Amino acid sequence: MIGARLDAPSTQGRSSGDLSATLLLMRNFVRLVRFAWPHRTRFVLSIACAAMVALFYFTELAAVLPLLNILFKSENPQRWISTKIDTIGERIILLDAQAEETQKIRHAAELRDFQAPELTRDYQRLDDESDTIRQKLNERQRAVDLPDLKGLSPQFVKKELAEIDVLRQKHEIVEGRLSELRRGSTWLKAGDFASIRYRLVQIQKDKESEQWWLAWYQRFKPLIYRFLPSDAFRNLLLLIGLVILGVAIKGFFMFLQEVLVADVMQRTQFDVRNLFFRRTINLDLGSFSDQGSAELMARFTNDMDSFGHRLVTLLSKLIREPMRVVMCLSGALYLNWRLTCLTLVVVPISAVTTLRVGRIMKRAMRRSLESMSSIYKILQESFQGIKVVKAFAMERVERRRFFIETKNFYHKAIRVAMIDAMSDPVLEMLTLVTVAIALLAGSYLVLKKTIFLNLGPFHIQLASQVMAIEELLTLYAVLAGASDPIRKLSNVHSKIQRAAAAADRICAMMDREPKVVERAEAIELPRQPKVIEFRDVHFSYPGRPPLLKGITLTVHHGETIALVGPNGCGKTTLMNLLPRFWDVDEGSITIDGHDVRDLRIRGF
Repeated sequence: MIGARLDAPSTQGRSSGDLSATLLLMRNFVRLVRFAWPHRTRFVLSIACAAMVALFYFTELAAVLPLLNILFKSENPQRWISTKIDTIGERIILLDAQAEETQKIRHAAELRDFQAPELTRDYQRLDDESDTIRQKLNERQRAVDLPDLKGLSPQFVKKELAEIDVLRQKHEIVEGRLSELRRGSTWLKAGDFASIRYRLVQIQKDKESEQWWLAWYQRFKPLIYRFLPSDAFRNLLLLIGLVILGVAIKGFFMFLQEVLVADVMQRTQFDVRNLFFRRTINLDLGSFSDQGSAELMARFTNDMDSFGHRLVTLLSKLIREPMRVVMCLSGALYLNWRLTCLTLVVVPISAVTTLRVGRIMKRAMRRSLESMSSIYKILQESFQGIKVVKAFAMERVERRRFFIETKNFYHKAIRVAMIDAMSDPVLEMLTLVTVAIALLAGSYLVLKKTIFLNLGPFHIQLASQVMAIEELLTLYAVLAGASDPIRKLSNVHSKIQRAAAAADRICAMMDREPKVVERAEAIELPRQPKVIEFRDVHFSYPGRPPLLKGITLTVHHGETIALVGPNGCGKTTLMNLLPRFWDVDEGSITIDGHDVRDLRIRGF
């Protein structure tokens, strides 16, 4: 057998409202896709290429952040990594302060001191200290933010900014201590000692993570200072060059993926075509008469091409585009996971819309393929019987038949096009809503310099710290980058449903079993038969009245017998029963006393 097994039954039925029903209706499509399994090595290589495409696609978008830092802040790699190291150091100091306060809570819990007056005094002292630091910070901030600073020396401004940074760090540490005391006091009064222990473990894990990143940055700091330029413009040139190089590498991997997918598709179609032909050629003559050669040609050409084209979509877009989405969303979650989750609230609506459109598309596409088969049939009958058409002046009748069927196909094809076109505007509108949510919420955080979204009685935390404009614009760029593959995926489901309709028709033909079958204990045909006997033979074509009734005839070797009768009386049919093109309904045909149904078919 070529390719995968085809022992799953063909499935037809109405679609239900859940995903399992959708997969059930696509069973035939999955059966044909399994023919790609022998070529899985090439497919795995194409997946690797798609992963590289997604990675370099994300790096192009991620380059927005250093680009904005260079343009807005004249940032360079040396200053960037020094700032990172300082920031991580501040976080470690903050975690140590939080751990110290939590240890006090734990000590009070061990002593069963649920009132903890010492903790109350510490809280009051820290609260007063926080107010004092906040007041000093605001005063120095107002002094630096004055519109006219011409009278101030650069050294004074630099000193003030340094003092502001020190005060801000002290304020964050004090606020961190207060936060731990508030949280721990609540657990202490409630007797929730497990939460206190868990909080200490969590702080320790966070500290270990920060120390790991600190060591990583410190390891690369000498290399950055040594090999990367410090000039902003030279850094910009380097960044643009790296982006161009990344685009070239991405294009190379995309080329490889497309070639590998095309190779897998052609090999899969090769296997399906050959098995389809083998199954079809082994059918009995009656099956060919019932189906018609035009219908078979339509399934071999139109349906097979429809399946092949959508298989490319499945193996290329349905692999590459989700990877691009995952990479972009991963970057967005890293920048701000809360704001990213808020922008994804409309994703379930998009998924439901896509599934419903796909089910409608499959039904419409099946009707369109059936209409195309009828057109093939009319063309075959007209061209093969052109002499009869000309002899009886049937041109007008044939033109009318062809016009009616092509008109029918036109209406069904337009319905398919309408369903296909309907999905894009709907999903585009949902994408616009997503972008609007991200734009408004993110702009609110930056303009208000807050981490909370104020919705009247509700305050939703959307960030762990105040976002800079560069981070917000990078988040927008990454989300916009995710919208492009999502847009390309919007009509993939409907295309696969087209392929599923074609796969249903292909598998329906391959699943047909011949009515004339050879018995397991069949014997060879005698080499020199002596006598052929027709014993009370009855036969009728399916759906038609009986044609042969009680035919009894004996023909000896060397004997010539003439069958005389009008057209359609059964002369040719009687001869076709001898090589088992059909089997008799009643009676038997024997050769040297052996029923033809007991003989090997190849012997005829």
